[in-house]
Amino acid sequence: MKFITVLLIVLVSLVSAKKVLVFDENSGIQWVDQDANTGKKFEVPEIKQKKKVVVIEEGPLRVPDHVKTQPLTAAMMRETGQKFYLNGDYAEAKKYFDRAYEMEKDPLDMFWQGAILRKQDRIPEMVKIFKYILEKNPGHEAADDALFYLAVEDQKKGDYESALLKYRDVIERYPEGISIVGRFLFRDEARKQLRAIQADISSRLSLLGIVDGPLAELLRNFQKENDLPVTGSADSLTVNTLIALSDGIEQKMKSGISDKQGIGSFRRVILGAIALLLAVNILWTTRIMKTTTDEGVRLKIFARDIVK
Repeated sequence: MKFITVLLIVLVSLVSAKKVLVFDENSGIQWVDQDANTGKKFEVPEIKQKKKVVVIEEGPLRVPDHVKTQPLTAAMMRETGQKFYLNGDYAEAKKYFDRAYEMEKDPLDMFWQGAILRKQDRIPEMVKIFKYILEKNPGHEAADDALFYLAVEDQKKGDYESALLKYRDVIERYPEGISIVGRFLFRDEARKQLRAIQADISSRLSLLGIVDGPLAELLRNFQKENDLPVTGSADSLTVNTLIALSDGIEQKMKSGISDKQGIGSFRRVILGAIALLLAVNILWTTRIMKTTTDEGVRLKIFARDIVK
């Protein structure tokens, strides 16, 4: 009887105590009585996982050459910049030469920057860079290039005197200098330009009737005639005045020749037409004569046949 009573009490307690699941950050998921502050806890069995053990055998790692990562150098930047330069992409080339100069501060990269400015017709900026190279690094391989291109710009703007001095300086200071871009010998090219400048001045003075004498003396005579400072040098004012006057005379001479050629051409057309008419007339006359002769022959034959 006692057993039955105890069993009933236990059953009643189980029915009356409602269990709920709760999550505790330290203990995990647990069953607890909903209405009880304390009670027996029913823990969820812990699921143990076996850890995977990965064994790495240490040793030298071999990477094929074609996948090795190499650090970027100024030489690599410069080489890439040169490729863009030769392809005419000057904006992209400048990025690489700028980067190369930041890495090594090599005047060679400064020269390439100046060469790009020259291609972009930004001459004042180019001149500034090339003068800096000559001043700070006169013995560098880019110095002769800088001096030569400065001479070219003086020649282009008509300052022959300054160009002559620079070309002579190239020959004397860098007799074995070779162009970085074109790979030509500066000494030979500078000599060609010296001769070209002197020949140009002499021929222009000859057009103006100023001949027979040393070049400096001829220039003084020209300067006197045109109210210019008498220096005997081919400065930009003198040369540009000389070019303007000689070009004017040359243009007049060409116009005169063209007019004469035009008249000559008209005469040739007239004479050609006359010759053609004469030829036609001769052919026509010859044909008529041949026809008349043939007709005479036929008449003679006809008359002979009648007589027979």
